[in-house]
Amino acid sequence: MGTYDFTAVLEGQDITGIMTIEPDEGGYTGELSTPTLPLPPAPITSVEVEEQTVRIEAVGPEGPLFIELVVSGETLEGIWAMGEGSGSFTAIRSN
Repeated sequence: MGTYDFTAVLEGQDITGIMTIEPDEGGYTGELSTPTLPLPPAPITSVEVEEQTVRIEAVGPEGPLFIELVVSGETLEGIWAMGEGSGSFTAIRSN
């Protein structure tokens, strides 16, 4: 999978950061980190890949963070949701 620079839109504000996804025993692991907000990295707990769709679950500051993305070359685009919040999410492979 790899390392991606991401932009998530939260209440009209761009939140930028880095998402890493690596193979692990029988699946994937990784984390999301952002210098934009004073939060610790969010561990990725689940990654499901079905054709061109990637579904990610991570431990967010307000409960589970869900991200659903469609792969188009080196770019992943879709949405995120956590608690009552949601927005767009774009990630571009950086390595």
